[in-house]
Amino acid sequence: MDIVRSRSLAKYLVVAGLAGSMLGVSSCDPNLPVPPGTTTVTTTVTTPTPTDQANDAEAKSAVRNAITAVEACYADTQTYISCVGTAEVLALGVTGTAATANGYTLSGRSKSGTVFTATRSGGALVRTCAGASVGCTNGVW
Repeated sequence: MDIVRSRSLAKYLVVAGLAGSMLGVSSCDPNLPVPPGTTTVTTTVTTPTPTDQANDAEAKSAVRNAITAVEACYADTQTYISCVGTAEVLALGVTGTAATANGYTLSGRSKSGTVFTATRSGGALVRTCAGASVGCTNGVW
């Protein structure tokens, strides 16, 4: 789209917005006419609430506590296989999966819907997350 068309569209949108407010019609009214060749985009912005932040913090804390329990078990057994499904880990609300002699995966789901995961593989511990929340930035926590 060239600059002339952009300015023309911008003027139309400003006029339509002003006309709508003068007539008592919301500028988000789906019945308003849209100029030909214009694409309508609808977005939803979710603002994290303090409750979501607290829920995320609680889930991350549970996973960190589960890591501590699994590592303590490993110190005694020298394998992770029997450590991820212990009563202590399950009581934290954390799911242990993919346990091997040298690694494991622990996941905790926040009430906000975000899943926080810790994976130990080959000595390195990697913390990832999936979901749109304050506690999950670019897939890591």
